[in-house]
Amino acid sequence: MKKMLRSRAGASAIPIIILILVIAGVGAAIWGGGLFYTTEISRIQADPTGWDGKSVYVKGKVTGTIDFFGFHGFAIDDGTDAIYVDWSGVLPLVGDTVIVHGTVHKLVTIAYIEATSVRNAWF
Repeated sequence: MKKMLRSRAGASAIPIIILILVIAGVGAAIWGGGLFYTTEISRIQADPTGWDGKSVYVKGKVTGTIDFFGFHGFAIDDGTDAIYVDWSGVLPLVGDTVIVHGTVHKLVTIAYIEATSVRNAWF
């Protein structure tokens, strides 16, 4: 009887462990995917040299797009400042709120982002 109780207690722990691992994995994906942690654009624009070459997530509202003479991208504003995003994919619509992941580059005295991913923010 004791052996049977021990095996049942061990078996009921497996679904709990799996649930904890799934929750931890989803949490890591959300956190690592820029869902909760994004850099304020004003921090980047205040020190373009310090941010040059760094990978960032930024979130903001699309304020304009450009597709002209090799420039293909858009500008976003997060309420603290604005930044140009160089993006080779389909351009978002003006007014969309997006999360951008990419590398910061310095251009004279300002910064821009070379995006590796752009997705609509649902929050």
